[in-house]
Amino acid sequence: MSVSPPSWYIELRRRQTAQISQICALYPARDRDKVLAALLVTAHHAASDIDPENGWLLIALSGVENIGPSTPNVPQGTALDPNHASHGDAASFVEDILHASNDQYNAVTAIRCAVHVLWEQFAYCIAETDRKTIATYAARLA
Repeated sequence: MSVSPPSWYIELRRRQTAQISQICALYPARDRDKVLAALLVTAHHAASDIDPENGWLLIALSGVENIGPSTPNVPQGTALDPNHASHGDAASFVEDILHASNDQYNAVTAIRCAVHVLWEQFAYCIAETDRKTIATYAARLA
C-alpha cells in the first residue's frame, strides 16, 4: 500500500512544474535543452549550498538512471552552454523557490523538490550525453 504525498507537496510540485514550463516558453523550442540544462545546473548549485545531507544528489543520480535513452531528434552534446541567456532565468527560479518556503516546507525541501521535478518531468528533453555530464558535475558538487 503506497502513501500519497501531502497536499502541500503536490501543490509545490505543480507550482514548480508550471514555473519551469513558463521559463522554457520564453525561449525558442530549439533551445529547450539549453534552458533545462541551465535550470538543472543552477538547482544543483543551490542544493549543494543548502542541503547538508546531499539528499538532492540521490534524487539527481536516480533521475539520470531512470530516464532511459535520449529522446529521438535531440542533438547530442548541445545543452551545456554557459553563455545562454536562460542562466539568469534559472537563477531567478531558484531564488524564487528558496524564498517561497513557508510553515509547510523549508528551503531544503523546496530545492530537493525542484531537482526531482526537473529530472523526472523535463530532463528527457536533454540528450543522454548531456544528462550524464550534468549528473557527473552534480556529483562533484556534493
